Amino acid sequence: MELTYSTFVKAIAHEKYYEATFLCLARWQNSAHEGKERDICKGFVNAAASFVHISRGKHDAARKVWQIYEKYRPLITED
Repeated sequence: MELTYSTFVKAIAHEKYYEATFLCLARWQNSAHEGKERDICKGFVNAAASFVHISRGKHDAARKVWQIYEKYRPLITED
């Protein structure tokens, strides 16, 4: 399944956090996607991974991964 941001959001909304992580991971690792788009994918991977940790009761790990997401979060709203 190819990543679209709406696909990612739907996976998160349906609590399919693990699947959401891999949707972005493939795109992040694809060398054809560089720059801002790649960094946004990095952020989304970390956000989804944080939700995976929360669902498994690993709140400290979730907090650490979420901090990485926060690094990339401003890119989402940049024009």
